[in-house]
Amino acid sequence: MCSRVFRYAVATDRAESDPAAALVDALVTPPKGGYPAILDRKEIGGLLRSVRGYQGTPTTRTGLLLCAYTFLCPGEVAALHWTDVDLDGGQITIPAERMKMPRPHVVPVSTQVAGLLREIQPLTGRFRFVLNSLRSTDRHISDNTLNAALRRLGYTKEEMVAHGFRQIASTILNEEGWNPDWIERQLAHVERNKVRRAYDKSEHLAGRIEMMQAYADLLDRLESAR
Repeated sequence: MCSRVFRYAVATDRAESDPAAALVDALVTPPKGGYPAILDRKEIGGLLRSVRGYQGTPTTRTGLLLCAYTFLCPGEVAALHWTDVDLDGGQITIPAERMKMPRPHVVPVSTQVAGLLREIQPLTGRFRFVLNSLRSTDRHISDNTLNAALRRLGYTKEEMVAHGFRQIASTILNEEGWNPDWIERQLAHVERNKVRRAYDKSEHLAGRIEMMQAYADLLDRLESAR
């Protein structure tokens, strides 16, 4: 910022040079703050074991596990409709209007996610939402409910939040060398390059199906490791 001021001063004959230019590479830009997340793999295994043993409502436990395996935003998990789920087709499709994006978001369903959905279906399958509220069958749980469950499990808001499962997934999948385009599409991130965004209409679905199953299997291995 100072360098821009001095350059303007030079251009308007108010200064002879930009003394801040020498500091351009000396100052390190601080990293952007993300959501609190546990990134150590051993601790991720402990987190998953804690969630699996959660003694609260089944919908809350299922919601946390869906966050872990699908790494959808907590609000998207909480508001998931049964009409979004196609177990026979092996995918979840969230409509564009709920995603606030120009197209629907497709989530390949791993065998683990299919198991979670089949397990909760006898409880909520007759209702609108996969994770319906205990207070009203016309409402779904909130992402605050998911965060409150993490607090009950002993994780502080500085250690882990429901949104942190997305950061865990992004970190692990990049470390494992998966295609960055597949990862970004699965995170429903918008392509920043306008030209590429205009021409890249592919869903990378075949690759994402493979990636999501591999990721779910990896989480299971972390959970079972002691």
